Amino acid sequence: MKKKCIISIDIGSESIKIFSGFTYEDDTYTITDNIIAPVEGFSKGELTDIDALCHSIRQALDCTSLTTELINNGVVFLGIDGSFLTRNTTTGEVALSSPDKITEADIKKAYKAAKLSCIPEDQEVLYISHAENLSQKVISSPQDGLKVLTHIISIDKKILETLKIGFLKNKIKIDNIVIKSIAGATAAILNLEDQKQDFLFIDVGAGSTEIALISDGCIKTTNSIPLGGIYITNDIKTSIDVDFFHAEAINRYYSKLDKNLYGQNIILDCNNDNTKDKLINYDLLHNIIQSRTEEIIALIHDYVITNIYNNDENLYKKINIVLAGGCANSNSLNELLAEAFECDIKKIDLKDLSKEYNSPQNACCYGIFQLAKNKFPFEDAGNNKKSPQNFSRFLENISKKIFKQEDQHA
Repeated sequence: MKKKCIISIDIGSESIKIFSGFTYEDDTYTITDNIIAPVEGFSKGELTDIDALCHSIRQALDCTSLTTELINNGVVFLGIDGSFLTRNTTTGEVALSSPDKITEADIKKAYKAAKLSCIPEDQEVLYISHAENLSQKVISSPQDGLKVLTHIISIDKKILETLKIGFLKNKIKIDNIVIKSIAGATAAILNLEDQKQDFLFIDVGAGSTEIALISDGCIKTTNSIPLGGIYITNDIKTSIDVDFFHAEAINRYYSKLDKNLYGQNIILDCNNDNTKDKLINYDLLHNIIQSRTEEIIALIHDYVITNIYNNDENLYKKINIVLAGGCANSNSLNELLAEAFECDIKKIDLKDLSKEYNSPQNACCYGIFQLAKNKFPFEDAGNNKKSPQNFSRFLENISKKIFKQEDQHA
């Protein structure tokens, strides 16, 4: 059976994750590599050194089992997010080309109008899609025209050009740059049991938190804020006097413990091969982690309520949260999120993946893989002449499939 190579690259503050594998003519796929490699030049959602970042990507790709030929002939998607991206939610308004229906050409013109209204010449659009359900849109009069609410994510052209130079210098072929909050939301949509529900996707990573609001089958808005588990790790590092990697291991150890140990004067052996004196009282460790987690959740909550829901409590109290990222396994984080937002928290379950890959911290990488897999039909492998924003059509197709709505604009 014919196959094509797919590589998804997830750029995080602490590491680069890669899923590589193959998709086949019958639309099945296999993942052959799950690489986690160090990252340089990217921290807390900021591009600090693009040359170093591109070198890190090259080193990570060299760790896969794929040959250079397979990589060059395959489809490679890079996922990234952060405050260096510009987000706009705006309306594009155009005249209808047909008096009785919304056509694909009308939607494209509305997208163009939206871009012209808010995207300056020095920005390149990476993502654009409608932020409302167009299949339910009613045109009362053709003279009114078509108004389409859109969500647009763009990048400074100088940054994009520097990235392209870095890719070329390190012999990296990138077919598309995708937004991690979009990829994560895609992963959630594909794996929810109740796929008709509205939800807020939150991916709490090491250095940043990616957010996406999904309603009526559309991604209404996204964002990335510089808050994550790295702050907790640094608190452990400082308080217990260990190195960063040891502090991470202690944090993971703590996340598996029963919170009922609190107040029982339990001493934990937190030593590794290089230490002998790290016998830590559970209550001390709990207080270190809990206090910082509470602060992070409070900041995320305030940001979401103000910037995503515009301070409308009636909206955010009706929606559930799908949680992903390396911090999703923290029981205290789950509990504090549920308390802050007064809603149910569902940790993402990538049930489409085998047990070894099914982890909340792989949600964005999985979503990037799915976007790459569905961006190019099988016969288009290696032919990447389509524009970057067209991959948003895959999200529209997901919406049609999930909600089984009539496509009035096809």
